[in-house]
Amino acid sequence: MTLRNLVISSLIVILLAGIGISTANAQDLKIAYINSEKIKAEYKEAQSAQRKIEEVNQQWEKEAQAKQKELANLQEQLESQRLLLSEEKKREKYQELQGKAMQFEQFKTQKWGQGGEIYQKREEFWNPVQQKIMDAITVIGKSDGYDYVFDAALNVFLYIDDDQPDLTESIIKALNDAVE
Repeated sequence: MTLRNLVISSLIVILLAGIGISTANAQDLKIAYINSEKIKAEYKEAQSAQRKIEEVNQQWEKEAQAKQKELANLQEQLESQRLLLSEEKKREKYQELQGKAMQFEQFKTQKWGQGGEIYQKREEFWNPVQQKIMDAITVIGKSDGYDYVFDAALNVFLYIDDDQPDLTESIIKALNDAVE
């Protein structure tokens, strides 16, 4: 169990203890769960968002490969002409090679580094999807009278009775019906 899951489990226990659930209240408590990973895998807009992220990433990977190939060609050219070039020309070629190498590293950092554009694209494409998922969970949870809806994908459950309602399919259906 990861630290995050342990913290979430602890918070749930504290929450339940903190609201003072008595045995009588516990019998009236209505709990369900969802599997957010399955929802993301089967929700059409989530699939679309994932495709958009992959397309952007593939475009950047092609750019990176082109830059890397250009860098390798410069290196190869410098090596093959090294004996024929004057010291000044060698120095110029090495500086050009170093400049291209720095540009390549900056490109990679800009796209995939900490806080890079890939994270911004994920946020841009995923935030609306996640909000729709949360809205659907809230609507179904309220309309069906559930007190709590937990996410089984977070692995915070120590035990789930087979009779506990799984709202995952209802959430997926509601989300996909809204798309069509």
